[in-house]
Order: sequence, then C-alpha cells, then structure tokens
Amino acid sequence: MVGDTLVKKGTYKFSFDDKTNELSVIAKDKTVVARVAARLEKRQHESAGLDIVMAQKGDQQALVSIAFRKESESIVVAGAPAPAGSGS
Repeated sequence: MVGDTLVKKGTYKFSFDDKTNELSVIAKDKTVVARVAARLEKRQHESAGLDIVMAQKGDQQALVSIAFRKESESIVVAGAPAPAGSGS
C-alpha cells in the first residue's frame, strides 16, 4: 500500500516533488499508479543502500518511508502507520 492505494507486485519508479510534497509511484509504461502526500526527514546517517520501511495496515503492508543510496534524507509518507518496534 502507498497511502490508500494498493500497488501490485512489479517494478516501479519513485518520484518526489519537493514543491508539492508529493511522492508518486510510476509504472514502466509511465502511468502514475499511486500518489501520496509525503515529507523529507533528515536521517542520522547517509543511507548505505535502498532503505524501505513498511508497516502493517490491516491485512496489507504499507509504505512508511523510503531513502535512496547515499541520501541524507528519507521520504516519509504522511499518515503512514508506525513501523513495529518504533515505540509509537
């Protein structure tokens, strides 16, 4: 799940617009399959690789945040469930 949209198994591109604070999930055919409000959050350490955080949302897994290799910020999905063990 990305926001309220179920994203099927596949290969996608992620695009973050820092002007509108929106994360888009884009299919191979360039169709936007999901769009959600998000924000940038400073990381304590640069990401060593692709860092994806998911959490349980009902019977699905929902995207909480994503950080790309060598980035010092994570893209955090607005209203995402707290990941297990986060103390929230």
